[in-house]
Amino acid sequence: MTNRARRGSGEGSLYQRADGRWVAQVESGTLPSGRRRYARASRPTKREAIEALGQLQRHADQGIDLDRTSTVSGYLDWWVETVLPGTVKPSTEADYAAVLKRWVKPHIGHHRIAKLTPNHVQTMLRTLERQGLSPRSRQYARAVLVRALKWAVTTGALPRNPASLVEGPRNAATKLDDALTSDEALAVLAKAKGDPLEALAVLVLRLGLRRGEALALQWDDLDFDGEELTVNGTLKYRQGGELYIDPPKTTAARRTIPLVGTTLAALKDHRRRQASLQLTAGPLWHESGYVFTRPDGRPIIPDQASVWWRDLTVRAGIGRRRFHATRHTAATLMLNGGVPLEVVSAILGHAGLAITADVYAKVSADSKRRALDALWGTS
Repeated sequence: MTNRARRGSGEGSLYQRADGRWVAQVESGTLPSGRRRYARASRPTKREAIEALGQLQRHADQGIDLDRTSTVSGYLDWWVETVLPGTVKPSTEADYAAVLKRWVKPHIGHHRIAKLTPNHVQTMLRTLERQGLSPRSRQYARAVLVRALKWAVTTGALPRNPASLVEGPRNAATKLDDALTSDEALAVLAKAKGDPLEALAVLVLRLGLRRGEALALQWDDLDFDGEELTVNGTLKYRQGGELYIDPPKTTAARRTIPLVGTTLAALKDHRRRQASLQLTAGPLWHESGYVFTRPDGRPIIPDQASVWWRDLTVRAGIGRRRFHATRHTAATLMLNGGVPLEVVSAILGHAGLAITADVYAKVSADSKRRALDALWGTS
């Protein structure tokens, strides 16, 4: 038997189920059969149910009308277009939409939203694993789905969130085994001599900037008098061909790094080289303000930079290496050179010292051995 608390017309109702949970209910349109459709949310206490009722009523006032007979694909498209905008940065919004399109909808999009189960989500994750998707990417796919379905639970389209009931893949250790040794880094820098992007190789191998951070650098970010550069964002490529700078996600990622020695010299040489290219190109030059550009002055597409890097490492005789290996290389060389962990963390722009320690603790094992050998090796 249920205990119902009726409210005024259009205000919804509250009632307590036999199991003790309270249910908030709001009328939300009609079914194809002509029967009334209701959005419901169950909560353990009456107070929480009253709060849920207010949220359901606000959704109804906004004209939000979820159809429990719609497919997961239909619901996710609606969520991306109606709910997501304004809740995250535009770049994150685009990422979420791409994740749902590539990794989620092809596998569970055909199911009815009201019939989606944890088994469906688990099968999706296993399929993605068999297709070779990394644990980090599978975690991301699950997290975006959890967020999208949370709205369906709130509005009553789902009684529970099936994605949140599935355990995500375990965190995979950061790939570090392709970091360059000191000799390999020197070989790459030697091969980069005279290359139009020589300064890019110097910058990422010595300072550990992320690919997008280096490509987002503009001349206004460099202070040659003060001998420092400031990282102000990440260059990203939006579907449709637009390049844009995404602001840093953390305050630590927006950082100022000193420019010294060969790094400073390489950037000064690069500025002179770019000025010469601009004179040669004449009216064909696009004044974009970026430090690293294509021959016509336009910014470099991130994937093109990866192709350039892999070609450079092959020519240097060390085989194909990921661009991101430059970041691990810089961290490893700094740590093995005795740079304190907190300084390395600040240069890399990690949100906290623990991240640097977790990722690079094993990498710096040689440094630990040398330190102990120096202290006790002759005892």
